[in-house]
Amino acid sequence: MDSFLGRHTAENIAEAYDNVVEKFRLRAKVKKVVSDNAFSMIKAFQVSLPEFTLHKTIEEINENNEKQLDPDPEQEMLEEGADLRALLAYLPERVSCFAHRQQLCIKDCLQDSDFAKSYVGKQLGKVAKIVNSARKSVNATSYLQRKKMTLRAQNVTRWNSQLAMLRSVLKDHKEVNAALTLIQPREKLTNQDYLALSELVSVLLPFKEAMKQVDGENIVTSSCICPVVLGLLKAMEQLKNSNLQYCQKLAA
Repeated sequence: MDSFLGRHTAENIAEAYDNVVEKFRLRAKVKKVVSDNAFSMIKAFQVSLPEFTLHKTIEEINENNEKQLDPDPEQEMLEEGADLRALLAYLPERVSCFAHRQQLCIKDCLQDSDFAKSYVGKQLGKVAKIVNSARKSVNATSYLQRKKMTLRAQNVTRWNSQLAMLRSVLKDHKEVNAALTLIQPREKLTNQDYLALSELVSVLLPFKEAMKQVDGENIVTSSCICPVVLGLLKAMEQLKNSNLQYCQKLAA
């Protein structure tokens, strides 16, 4: 739903939703709608639609026509109130996207001030600088291409891009250091850096696997949420009880 609607106001989202439902004749089929946690998305399913009309059956229309021959003002008021309640209750219940919540959780964790000040947090920033330097250098890029290596740049809005960046560097950090000698960088990855960042990868990998299970457009994924949560809890508990030197607090 997010990709279809884009960034709009709550009223525009509600109207667009109504148009989609009409176009594909889903009026009686949609029970819940999954969206991200943006304010406009949350508000969209709390507003009324001024142009929305309730579709009545032929029997209901005939029954109303018969009542109009001898109208009862009090009964009309009750029916109007019922129609209004039905209208306000029409918009389905909005369910927060679990994949989006999971991404926000990890993103907040990686942007936490305590993590940023930790050794592994500083090395994560160091890797980003190294990748940027190598990608901007023709000599370093040519060297890595000859070694059939590609360094992945991070996207600050998506934590899994940081994971991809780390894995591309740690795949062979010695070759990365060799490429960096061509541009004489200020920083290189030490063995200690490698160990710390490898631990970070081990903490993030279960979340990447979990995302695969719950992030789908053409399949039902709601039933995967409980097993995924239990699996993540178990994975983090095992990591917490292992001999982590740098990411013990992160796993906890």
